[in-house]
Amino acid sequence: MGKKRLSKVQRNLNRKTYTDSLEKKYNIEVKFISFDQAKLHLRQENFIYKDSYNFKEDRYSLWKHKYSNLWVKLTSSLGYLSDTTMDMGTVWTIKTVK
Repeated sequence: MGKKRLSKVQRNLNRKTYTDSLEKKYNIEVKFISFDQAKLHLRQENFIYKDSYNFKEDRYSLWKHKYSNLWVKLTSSLGYLSDTTMDMGTVWTIKTVK
C-alpha cells in the first residue's frame, strides 16, 4: 500500500498556512523631521539607496539593506512636527516594503 493522499481541503489549509508564514508579522515605521536625519539613520542601519520617485508633492525613495533582501521606502508627507505642538511641516517616514 502506498501513502495516503491528503484531501483537497487539507491541501488548501496547508497552502494557506505556508503562505501566511511567508508574510511579515509586523511593519516598521519610523518618523523624522528632516531628510538628512532620515538618510543618516538609513546609512547607519546599512541600507543602500536604490531609486527615487517624485511627482509634485509626492516624494519617495527606495532603499535596500546591504546584506539581506529587506526593502524600505522613505516617504514625505505633511504632518505635525511634534506631538505637543500644532506646528505642521514635512515629515519623513520610513516604512518596510512587503
